[in-house]
Amino acid sequence: MATTNPQLAILTHQKFLKDFVSPGTTETNTALMELKARGKIKYNQGGTKVVFDVRTAKHAVSNWGPMLQKNPTQPVLHKQAEVEWGGAYMDYFLDMWDKVSNENKPEALFSMQRQYLEALQEDYQEHWEDYFFKNGLTESPKGFGGLAAFVAATGTYATLSQTDASWKAQILSGASGTINGGPFKKQAAKYMTKITLDCTRGARRGAEGRPQAAFANRANWAYMHDDLEGKRRYITTNTTKLNMGHQNFVWDGVEYFWSDSATSAKVLYINWNYLEVYVATGQLAFEQSHEVPYPPGQLHQLFTKAQIICRGPRFFGKISATGIT
Repeated sequence: MATTNPQLAILTHQKFLKDFVSPGTTETNTALMELKARGKIKYNQGGTKVVFDVRTAKHAVSNWGPMLQKNPTQPVLHKQAEVEWGGAYMDYFLDMWDKVSNENKPEALFSMQRQYLEALQEDYQEHWEDYFFKNGLTESPKGFGGLAAFVAATGTYATLSQTDASWKAQILSGASGTINGGPFKKQAAKYMTKITLDCTRGARRGAEGRPQAAFANRANWAYMHDDLEGKRRYITTNTTKLNMGHQNFVWDGVEYFWSDSATSAKVLYINWNYLEVYVATGQLAFEQSHEVPYPPGQLHQLFTKAQIICRGPRFFGKISATGIT
């Protein structure tokens, strides 16, 4: 008769969320794994909106000599950026009819609940994967504002104009043949080197100011990999991440990953130093469970209130229109 005890089902749900869903999502998602390792996932962030300061100007550095007279000025180096919270919601339902049918057979009911939970975990992780590349800020209700929200040179992001040279991302068209020798399909390596250099901003920053990763869909990733392998005879790989299931190759210090959620015919360049995930609560997902009368059964729900934010889009880039889909 233990299967009719609602507290047991609730405990199973809570434990699964705490032990598997949130930690598992940060390990299976390449971006979240990188951000977690760098301390870039910020929990327990309050407020009705995500508000952060960004640097958009430089100090004035002037020549100095004897008897120079100049009034000091207070530089305005920062602006306040603002984005809405994004939310994600999932649920699953255990019908009382099924629960009664499984009396004295607890393994049958909780096998079914485990299957629901495993499917929930897989679909929740896929949601994060999708929205790392999408612009959920344009949706209603708001979703997560991934790369499509700020790797652009038009419109606004976080209330700031993306036409501003101190703020906008670096864009290189792979179909225009702007690099001597032709379009991306003819010379991928030159485009890969050029966009990496474009995204590297500020000599003082060293490694901090250059992209560390790039994402493409399966077709573009395979094209770049095979093109480089044919030219160099070998490809360098981060074997630690490869063994964790994150397939990659390394070119000019940039790790290239693929995702079926990545935008078609594009290669997107990431600087982890200027990317963060804000989470409103103490873990990536929180839950609630309750009995419902119509139809009778038990409803388990999962919620996330979070947002992906970028503090420096100009350190990010995109090869657009590669011609490979």
